[in-house]
This record gives sequence, C-alpha cells and structure tokens, in this order.
Amino acid sequence: MVQAAGVHNELAHWGSIAYIGGRIAYTALYISGIPFIRSLFWNIAAFGMLAVRRRLSCRAKRRWHRLGPRLRRHG
Repeated sequence: MVQAAGVHNELAHWGSIAYIGGRIAYTALYISGIPFIRSLFWNIAAFGMLAVRRRLSCRAKRRWHRLGPRLRRHG
C-alpha cells in the first residue's frame, strides 16, 4: 500500500518490518504453543500496522488540506 501510494519513508519502512517480523514470530510461537510471549509479538505486529496506517493517513490529510481552498472557492 505504501509503495502504491508513494509515501514510503522511515516510519513506513520500520512499520512494515515490525509487522512482518511480528507476524512471523507470532506464527512460530503459536505453532510451538507458547502463550504469553506470543501476545507480545502480536502487539509488535499491530504497532507496525498502525505505523504504516499513520503514514498513509498523514499523506491523505496533506492532500485534503491542499484541495480544501480550491473546493471552498468553487463550492
């Protein structure tokens, strides 16, 4: 999503690494049957996903602010 939107930066990069790494570790711990540490890695993956989403929403807000004055003039 980040690549398609053209908003890749450090936050998106580390967020995607945290998401993928967290999900891989979570899956391995799930198969192993380790319950408490598994929750930690699920949260790491969730924070990674939120970091990527944050970057996407920042881009959308900037785009909306640029369009705002144009819409008010014509609307």
